[in-house]
Amino acid sequence: MTRAVLALALLTTACATPDPDPHTLKLVTDLTILAHARPPGPAHARDVASALDDGRLDLDTFIEQLLDAHRLGRKAKDVILTPAGVVKDGQPVPRRTLKTFEEDGETIYTVGSQCTLDDVEEVRPWWSRKKTVKVCAHAHRPEVRTSEDGRMCGASTMLPGAEEGCGCGPRLMWCVRDEDQRKAMLGSLRAEVDETVAYVVNKDLPLEQLFLMNATVRNRHVETIYRRSAVAAGADPKLLDARGFTSDNRLAPRDELVEGQHAGILTSAGLIFSSDALRGVMREYYGHIWCARTSSSGVTTERVLGLDVVDLRVGDGWQQLAAMDICTDCHARLDYGMQFFAGYPSSTMGVDFRPDKALPGTGPLYGAHIGDDRGSDLLTPQGFARIALSQPEFGECMAEKVVGHVLGDSATPDDRDAVLLAFEDEHTYKAMMRVALHRFADHARAAPMDGSTPERAPRPGLQDDGDEVIPEDAVALSADLVQAVDNHCAHCHDGIDQVDLTGSHLTRPMVGLMLEKVAFGAMPIGPSEFADTDRKAFVEAAVHSLWTAPDARAEALAFFEDGRLAHPAHGFHAAKSAVVSASGGSPERPVRSLQISVAPKDRFYTPGLAAISGMVGLDACKNAGHTGAELEACVLEATDPKRVIAGSVD
Repeated sequence: MTRAVLALALLTTACATPDPDPHTLKLVTDLTILAHARPPGPAHARDVASALDDGRLDLDTFIEQLLDAHRLGRKAKDVILTPAGVVKDGQPVPRRTLKTFEEDGETIYTVGSQCTLDDVEEVRPWWSRKKTVKVCAHAHRPEVRTSEDGRMCGASTMLPGAEEGCGCGPRLMWCVRDEDQRKAMLGSLRAEVDETVAYVVNKDLPLEQLFLMNATVRNRHVETIYRRSAVAAGADPKLLDARGFTSDNRLAPRDELVEGQHAGILTSAGLIFSSDALRGVMREYYGHIWCARTSSSGVTTERVLGLDVVDLRVGDGWQQLAAMDICTDCHARLDYGMQFFAGYPSSTMGVDFRPDKALPGTGPLYGAHIGDDRGSDLLTPQGFARIALSQPEFGECMAEKVVGHVLGDSATPDDRDAVLLAFEDEHTYKAMMRVALHRFADHARAAPMDGSTPERAPRPGLQDDGDEVIPEDAVALSADLVQAVDNHCAHCHDGIDQVDLTGSHLTRPMVGLMLEKVAFGAMPIGPSEFADTDRKAFVEAAVHSLWTAPDARAEALAFFEDGRLAHPAHGFHAAKSAVVSASGGSPERPVRSLQISVAPKDRFYTPGLAAISGMVGLDACKNAGHTGAELEACVLEATDPKRVIAGSVD
């Protein structure tokens, strides 16, 4: 059924349309929020739900409409990329803002001190293709590019403005005209990432292209930053005109100073400088493409001092660091990966690509440790991407992000397998979302309608009757649990980190803590082959060690195997949008919260989310003009938990 046919059908039957089933209406709202990060309009939601109820619209068609909408791609970045590290404020946007003063009726630009008209130079700045401005000579200094120790102007340690050293450079390229221009450039850097993700998703391209293709979607501000690198390396400053680019975003290829310099959004102007140092950038990249996390488990002061070395993080010592026993789990992956991006310096050394620092030849890439060789390629960002994206971790990570976003903690092994299979078949975001949204709908329709929830299991550390605390008694671990702890836990928790999980007996509180951490995914951390079946077996073995009474064991298993009691919730921005939509107004004050960085699998309706909903709802309802009893009614309606909870609420 086409959109036009659907629209006509809805229009011609609107007057006779009965109220839709509440569960269908909730499903329509949830699916729209999951796909587009905002709820549908109330009238549209009712019309679609009614059409689903009476058969004028089928679920497949509705989901395809959600997948075909341009907004799907606009919000995909929040699913595909890890929350942290997306365009750090101040990099690589020029960090020095020009100031002006008047001299004999002339407006003069400067950084640092003022000057006389005798020390003024006329410059055509990077933001203008025709007009010139007057600048103090010490604030210009186009001939100064680097310091004696190799730092480049524009670096955090080489900012323009000192009486000696860097000025704003050729065409003032290391300075911004004013704070409004700085904000516009930062917004442009973020838009390059957002719009490039949207392009790949909406065109239904393989997700590998997001991290491989040369072209990005960008405007003149971003193009100027790319061209600044060429000028810093000696090219004609006329390049900064960025002809062919305007304030509008468009898809365009990027010129390369070294073959293979660009690899999709990995070398976007904002992401490549999303941390102060390249090692931090690589940490974020592995999170984006492999869902890999760093781990310090087992690393203690005693063990580090026992290495008998001083500093291996700089110079050639990185190879020794990457091979060391307690370091290799992270540094083999990070430090060898860094070599492919050597042309991109730390922000203390520069904020422009440096072709003279790019490494020649080929190099290896490692996975979990120095023994986990994943192949070799040219030491360029493109070479890195070719190896990294060909690994099974990439598809598994993309599938896990979609599963976490749509299904959250309620996802089953079958759900994960189905979404991963969709990636393996088509390699696209739409294919995975299609499967995940259908699975969400299946779960929602199968949910109990009586509002029942499992009762909380007895707390670990209590006897089966729940009366007497047993603080120090020893719990005998089954052979299966001893083996699971040895396989997945004891390599880190062997006593050296103050936690010893070796042996056949542990205290009841410790076994309870192990059960909680493993059941809810907090452990093991870092790269792991801990499959869902392994996690389930671990939980069952721990429960049997902690509780002996059959009823208590059943309650514990129902809780720890099925997940937390809290309802799963939509993401931070989507939840705010749902509350605002229901209020009929708009909030005047922005709300910021650490909730934005919560991983999809950990998004639940918590007191914190409830408080934020209340703040946003109250602000929006006041802005809609409500007062007194009307204000109270508006806030109660807008902050109804069902608006931000994902799934059935009875």
